[in-house]
Amino acid sequence: DPAPNAMATGRDPEHALVAITTGLRTKLKRDELQAVIAHEIAHIKNSDTGLMMMVAVYAGLIVWVSDLGERLFLQKNCPGGRHQGGRSRGSGSALQLILFVVTLCLIWLAPIISKLLQLAISRQREYLADAAAVKYCRNPGALAEALKKISLDTDTPSRKNRALEHLYIINPDPKLRLERPDWDSLWSTHPPLIERIKRLRALEGQ
Repeated sequence: DPAPNAMATGRDPEHALVAITTGLRTKLKRDELQAVIAHEIAHIKNSDTGLMMMVAVYAGLIVWVSDLGERLFLQKNCPGGRHQGGRSRGSGSALQLILFVVTLCLIWLAPIISKLLQLAISRQREYLADAAAVKYCRNPGALAEALKKISLDTDTPSRKNRALEHLYIINPDPKLRLERPDWDSLWSTHPPLIERIKRLRALEGQ
């Protein structure tokens, strides 16, 4: 794959590996390549690969339960289907309407909340892996330069899998790489590049 990138995968540190693309090996300097590999090793040592696998499973389960609840709920009649007399009918309809609105909110919000939780954990683990890589290599500038080079590279990945984006050191899809924090960063699997590089530059000379 000519697009420079790297990833770590495995259910636990004893069953994990680091994979790098041909583009990463040929386009980075030696110290930059070492820093990237150190970042991925940090993910393994921190058990991030197993954690993200669990988060993905739980997020998928929440979405599945939400979809199931939506199907079951919509099969029932709309509020006010039963007719009762006087005040009893009015209070019953009001209660049903409240339950209807609350249930719909839960059905719609559950997938969004689960996705935000997944992304928030993924972004935080990226910051921790960056810091650990600096500890291993003692060269924050090399990792900062590597991130910059990878983000500016124009080669596109030969294969794309949205389900695996969070495993890479940088989002493999150039269109989804966010350089600055904004509203769209809520949906990104990685922190804004400018924030990662800024933190790394701050560690230089320490």
